[in-house]
Amino acid sequence: MYDLHNNIKVLNTKAGTLSNDTALVITADLKGYLSAELLIITGALGDANMTFALLVEDSADNTTFAAVVDDYLLGVEAPETLDFADDNKAIKIGYAGPKRYLKLTVTPAGNTDPSPYALVARGRNPRVAPITTQVEAAS
Repeated sequence: MYDLHNNIKVLNTKAGTLSNDTALVITADLKGYLSAELLIITGALGDANMTFALLVEDSADNTTFAAVVDDYLLGVEAPETLDFADDNKAIKIGYAGPKRYLKLTVTPAGNTDPSPYALVARGRNPRVAPITTQVEAAS
């Protein structure tokens, strides 16, 4: 099956509100997948001077993470910073590297008013398809 529905799986999710310059982190175990897609979804951002820095890291052992080599990113971490003008946006960063574990860190700055967000890590290109489970528990 070559349709998207049967070839992806949600590996992890996180949602809440950004505030007080607290970094957000989501990790994913890519076991059984050849690549992944990381999604950052923003709501209505609260502060006019708010910015975000994005960092994608990978690891072979889920302990020692290092910044992903650009050759393994589909697209890039650009925009490396997001700002208050990015209300209600979805940003995607793809990964097709050799490591099993993946981590996305979103570091906000200049935000004191709560702003909604969601992070999603999705496995793509499964080693065994189709993925038929419709409702999944994120790890």
